[in-house]
Order: sequence, then structure tokens, then C-alpha cells
Amino acid sequence: MTKKVEQTDSDIAVVLCDCGGTLRSRLDFDQLKKHLSGLDESPAVKLCSKFCQQNECYRAIKSLFGKNKQTKRLVIGACDQEIFDKTLREAAGSISLNEGLLWCVNIREHCGWIAGTSDAATDKAKQDLTAAVRRIKLADPLKQKTVRVNQNVLVLGGSLAAMQTAAALSKLGHKVVLVTQDESLGEPAAETPELYAYVDSDSSSAEALVRAHTNELIDQVRNDKKITVRTFSKLKSLAGEFGKFTAVLSSNSTEEKIYAGAVVLAEDSAPVKSDLAELLHNDTDLPKRIAIVMDILGEQGKAVSAQVLSAAEMLAKRFGAEVKLYCHNIRTAAMGMEALYRRAREAGVIIVKYELPPAILEKGSKKVVSVQEPAVGYEIEEQFDLVVTADKAAANGYGELVKLIEGLRPGPEGLLQADNVWLLPTKTNCEGVFVVGSASGTDELREAQADGLATASQIHELLKSKQMEIFDDAAVVDSDKCVLCLTCIRICPHAAVSIDIDNKAAFVSAVACQRCGICTAECPAGAIELPRYTQKQITAEVGDKPKITVFACENSAYPAATAAGTNGSQWQQAVQLIRIPCAGKVDTRDVLRALECGAQKVIILGCHIESCQYLAGSTRAAKRAERLNNALEKARIDKNRVVFGQLASVEPYKFLEYISKNGA
Repeated sequence: MTKKVEQTDSDIAVVLCDCGGTLRSRLDFDQLKKHLSGLDESPAVKLCSKFCQQNECYRAIKSLFGKNKQTKRLVIGACDQEIFDKTLREAAGSISLNEGLLWCVNIREHCGWIAGTSDAATDKAKQDLTAAVRRIKLADPLKQKTVRVNQNVLVLGGSLAAMQTAAALSKLGHKVVLVTQDESLGEPAAETPELYAYVDSDSSSAEALVRAHTNELIDQVRNDKKITVRTFSKLKSLAGEFGKFTAVLSSNSTEEKIYAGAVVLAEDSAPVKSDLAELLHNDTDLPKRIAIVMDILGEQGKAVSAQVLSAAEMLAKRFGAEVKLYCHNIRTAAMGMEALYRRAREAGVIIVKYELPPAILEKGSKKVVSVQEPAVGYEIEEQFDLVVTADKAAANGYGELVKLIEGLRPGPEGLLQADNVWLLPTKTNCEGVFVVGSASGTDELREAQADGLATASQIHELLKSKQMEIFDDAAVVDSDKCVLCLTCIRICPHAAVSIDIDNKAAFVSAVACQRCGICTAECPAGAIELPRYTQKQITAEVGDKPKITVFACENSAYPAATAAGTNGSQWQQAVQLIRIPCAGKVDTRDVLRALECGAQKVIILGCHIESCQYLAGSTRAAKRAERLNNALEKARIDKNRVVFGQLASVEPYKFLEYISKNGA
């Protein structure tokens, strides 16, 4: 389809795609073109049919941005942006269209497919496209900046996971400094390979396999010219950001500065608290009856289960001991663990599960284990020659690291990774700081090393060039408005904010900032703006007298709305859907502006609180909505006019529930 583009004095252009003609029965494109051309902004309008195809995309854009045309801003009305995003960006690059002056509107799933009639769908598309034209008129061009990065990597820890990460990084061309607090490498596998009997079908073969692999990895790390091992050293301080960290290591009375682009936290947590290894290595006077008790300090993971089952099998099979294992649960979710469990049982190991931790008493030269039998509730006592407890203590040793790495958010039980699904498997909330092995709760031998390999690959992808190009669309602080209340520093979930001493104001790192906009909504002075989502742009998009204004997180609610349209679900044109980077970006002023414009309801939809992509965005949005509800109630306004909701991108039915329950 080729149609002449109307010449206007505007620098805004609009491309409308009818998806190969399939939207013609749902949207009146001639009416849309007439409506857009009549706006005060007078954009040039181009109709096309298959914008997702490279040739059609290039032809449509070049017709609008050819020679002697002043067009600088572009609105795309088509299907979901993910379908044509790559082609669009290539075409935009060919005519040097600035990234900040481009905005896409989904007129298929959010207009054509959700309205019951063609007229209703066309009216909805008019509203959305008009809002987009108003928004793009206020957009500022973005600049790209070049940032030099250090390609070296600092790895803290001497575990197998740490060594695997270092070795993989070296093969990818990076220099690595590996730091250990003592001189040992590969513990505990290097010292007790027999406690990993699940890695092969036979315990002896597994022991030999682990010993050989560990020694090979140690030799590789010690002999690799790109890997520098610093023994008897520990981190004293860490400053900087991704691409240019400065670490200070202390060793005895000396200090050393290390410069790195990324940091890997791979120190071992507290070891298993047991005498199992010593018992296995000293079989000259082995007790006849042995009890092993685990889960006393708390529910243990599969790494502890593996070591306990390995020891129990060896004591029973090799040394003929009578072994009884007391536990709350046995974790066998690793390859080979079920087979080890069966081998231990076949060797004569008796496993007793309990609800309440057993009591361990002394009776002369014997030890007594007293446990309540869960089925009948009776207390059962049994005597043993030796009782061994086998638990891993809480990872309290990481507290010092958390203090040294400013902004690092620890996870449950003192681990170094915040409890959020978006960080898995090895990211932390701080850009450029990774965590592998025990420090992230992954103690299983092979999983920890797999995480090390994955981390090395991810770091290489980030640091493979000596410089990186980034847009200057990070949050911007107006130093004249900033009063240094430090709110932004305290609430930033990614530790991207610091203090600019010279300007006496907060400063946001363009490298560390994740563009969530939480700081803009929390700043009491209104001193922070997020390019692409400025206060003026969002206000312009609110529209005139919308029945329901929905601020939709682009990671959850917005794709859920798209999925609802794809499924053929209908929702009324009165819903004004405004895309935002995070629910935490929605300012109280945004909500009040929507109410002022006549919205009967304002719904803020974000990720589930426990799985917010920006860690704290949904939590802060929920609290802000609650405070606003209280304020409305005091002003004798129905507090139910402002609603916060949680959903995932794969929950279109929840999106429909929220808007149907609230009047659409």
C-alpha cells in the first residue's frame, strides 16, 4: 500500500499499520488519519500494511524522514512493539532518528481487538494515538555517551565455584584476581571428596572423580598467567560502579588496590558443623552404633543432605557401623541424590524423620537420642556410642561483606543475593556485582560450578569491549531543587545514587541506574525526572475525562493487557492505559491529575510485590496508594477511587478482573 504523505509544518510523523489488512474490519484507518491530521500538532500521517517486514518498515519511515523534511519525532500505531522492534530500530538508525523521539502505540491488541464494534475500536485508537502525539511533542532527544570499562574481574573466594568462574573468565580473555582469606583452594571438596558420593553411581568412583576434578581446577587456577591468586587477603573496601570498581585488599599490615570492571562474590559460607569428615578419616577406633542428627539449626539444603548421606553410606558399607539418621527432611533434588539415598538405605542406614528436634542426652558412656514419633506421638529413646550433629550454621560471616559493598541488599539467612526471582541465578541488586556458590545459597557442587560458568559468560558479554555505549536516559537530578535529604540514596534498589560533592546534590549513575523511576516519585522536592517518562509527558497522556486511568507497569500489567487482547477479551474504550517503567514510578501528582481530569477510578498495576523486577517498586506503589487513600478519606472523597493491584505478565485474566471490578 503506497499513499502520498501530507506535508505539514509539524516535526511529528505517525505511521499506521493495518497488519496486512486484518485490522481494516476493526479500525477505520481513513478516519484515524483524518483525526490525527486535524490535531493542533498537525502530524504527517503514513498508512502502511506490513510494518513488521523490513522493506515496508524502511519505505514507510524514509518517506517521512526524507530530504527537505523537518520531521524529527515518530509515533508508530501498529501491533505489539516486540514484533517489529528490531526492524524498527534498524530503520530508525538508517535515518538517524533519535531514540528519545520515538513512541509506539499498540492499536491492535489494545484497540482493535478489545472493543466490540469498529466505531468503539476506532475511538479508542484515536484516544491512544492522540495521547502519544501529545507525549512525543514533549520528548527530548537522547544523547549517547561512551563509557570506558575495565575488563578485569575480581573474584572473592577460593571455592570450586570461585575457581570455575575465574578459569572460565580467563579463557574468555579476562585478567582475574582471585582472593582467599587463607591459602587453601577448593574447600571443602579438596579436603573431603568422599562426601560427594552422589556424583557417580559408586561412592569410590565419585570420590576419585571429585578429587581429580578439584585438583585439576586448582592446578589450572594456580598456573594460569591471567589469574592472580591473593592468599591470606580480604576485601577492605569497594568503591565505584560497574566497569570501574576500585577494591582495596588487606593482607596482614599491607594494602593493595585492585581495579576491575566486575566483582564476583564466591566466598564459602559457614562449613557443615559436624565431625563426619574427621570420623571418616580416623577409622582405627570407630564406634559401633552411630546417630547422625541434622536440621537442628534449621532446614538444611541438598548440599548438607548429600554430605550426610555420603558419610552414612560409607560408615555403614565400608566400616560396618550401625547408622541411624535423624532429620526433618532429606533433600534429593540433584542428579544422583535419589540413587545415593537408595544406596544408603541398602547399606543398612535407618532414616528417622521428625517434626520436633530430638533431644540428645548423656547416659554414662552412651549417648541417648530422644525423639517424638510423629505418627503415634510417643517419645522414643535410643542409645548410641556416638552422636554427630550435621548442620550448616547460618551464613553470618557475610555481614562484613554487606557493610563493605554500599547498597548491597542481602537475602534470607544472611545470603548475599536479595530474594527476588529477577536476580536469579547470580545477579545482585548492584550492577556489576555477582554472587555464586554458597554466597547465593547454591551449595550443590555441580550447580555452583554451572553458575560460575554462566556468570563468566554474562560478565564477558558485558565487558567484552573496552567501552560501552549508553543512552543518557537515567534519572536526572535538578541540583537547584535538590536539598540533599538523601531519600533517593536510601530508597534506590540498585545503589545507583550518590552525592555530588561539587554541586551539593544527589547524582544518579547512568551505568548503575535501571530506569525504574522510583526515585522520581519518592523525591519530596520533585528534583528528579526520568527522561522518556517525565512529569509533563505522563500528564499529557492522561487525556480528557477518562472513565478509568490505568498506570500499567511495562513488565507486568502492560503485557498482560496485550495478552488479554490477543485472547480476544474485550474491555471498554473508556480505559486509558498509560505505560510506565514501574508501578513505583507513579507519583501522587499523576494520580491527582487523573482524578482532576475526571477519572472515576485510577488503578496502579504493578508486578507482584515479591517479584517486582525493580525489587521495591510495587511495595512503594502499594504504600503510596494506601497513604493517598487515607488522604482522600480525610478529604471526604471516596478512597476506593484509587486502587493498587499486583499481577504478572502472564495473568491477563487478572488485568481484566481489576478493570471490570472497578467499573469498566
